Formats: sequence, C-alpha cells, structure tokens
Amino acid sequence: MVSLIALVVSLPVALATAAFYTVFRLAEDYLITPKAMKYAVAVHPWSPSWESWSAGSSWA
Repeated sequence: MVSLIALVVSLPVALATAAFYTVFRLAEDYLITPKAMKYAVAVHPWSPSWESWSAGSSWA
C-alpha cells in the first residue's frame, strides 16, 4: 500500500520503498521476533515437536 502511494512521487521512490519494506519485514520476522519471543515465552526447544508427536500417538 505504501509503495502504491510512493508511486505517485516517482518509480524509483516506489521501488526503494518496496525494497525497504521487504528487507525490514524479513529482518523483523526472522531475526527480531524470534529473539524477543525467546525471552518472552519460556518453552523448551523440543516442546513443540514432542507435543505434535504425543498428540498423534495412541497412548490412551
């Protein structure tokens, strides 16, 4: 949406805006958020795989 608005200014500004937004989202999604969640939520690293394995098994 922002790149479309930047397109009113010029094509290079729209491309630069799209590139910045893409790099920022990738950094946020793959670098910043996982590090923040590591401190916010205390979950053992194997916990999700253990839960999916135990939920699929018929131990009951």
